[in-house]
Amino acid sequence: MKYLMYNMNELKIKINSDSLVEKCRKNKKDFTRNRKLQAKDLILFTLNNRGKTLKMELYDYIKEFNLEEVSSPALLKQREKLDENVFKDLTKESLIDFYSKFQNEVKTIKNYLLFAIDGSTCEVPNTPQTRKRYKSLNSTNDTRVARIKLSNCYDVLNNYIVDTEIEEYNHQELELALRHIKNTKYIKEYNPIINVMDRGYFSITQLYYLLKQKENFVIRLNRQLLKKEQSKMTSDDEIVEIEYEYNRVKNFKDKHEEVYQYYESGKTISIRIVNITLDTGEIET
Repeated sequence: MKYLMYNMNELKIKINSDSLVEKCRKNKKDFTRNRKLQAKDLILFTLNNRGKTLKMELYDYIKEFNLEEVSSPALLKQREKLDENVFKDLTKESLIDFYSKFQNEVKTIKNYLLFAIDGSTCEVPNTPQTRKRYKSLNSTNDTRVARIKLSNCYDVLNNYIVDTEIEEYNHQELELALRHIKNTKYIKEYNPIINVMDRGYFSITQLYYLLKQKENFVIRLNRQLLKKEQSKMTSDDEIVEIEYEYNRVKNFKDKHEEVYQYYESGKTISIRIVNITLDTGEIET
């Protein structure tokens, strides 16, 4: 059986199980009465969403599963009782099944999974609740709007989002990247991972923590950075040592004391720098 069919069958079993109801509840009294919409209906309704209006989605769902009619306000009231972490749990369980039980379907490069990490800022529905949680200033008229930093970790060969983080719009992408790597460690039990990041993710502290945790990574480098180290290179592929410089570490003492102490002790960070000439003649580092 291929993974897609297996996963659909497993999801049906899990969603209809009594044990899932316990995960769904925000409070012990939730989903104890026999209402038209139970916890499993809310999960299935969400998973079957096609991007239509709520009323149309509800109409389609009722028709598809031959249920009694229910109003949009009733759906919203029931949905407030649903613990959103149930979707994270179902996602994680599905991914574990894929990477552990269907190794013949898992695409890799030399046995490595390739995970791309990136984030962007976007606006979400501008309600009082979202403005309170994700507030930011609109640059045009100084009004408060709801804006978030959305970060994803994506398996580019197998086309799965393996982790998502949502924070306030000005949250550091570097911190979210480290969180992605921590959250996907369980996948490393089945295949080693190479994490790929763009230029915005390069920093001395990022390198320190990635190397300390023995993570595999490729980060695109702005050629204006590490000029001293790059000038010493005699080929396009070398191991270089990032040495202590006061201007590099002066701000670490308060924010990253561990990295500061590491450099103060006289140690260096060893990394591999590779220059690749593109067809356009541009050099990527």
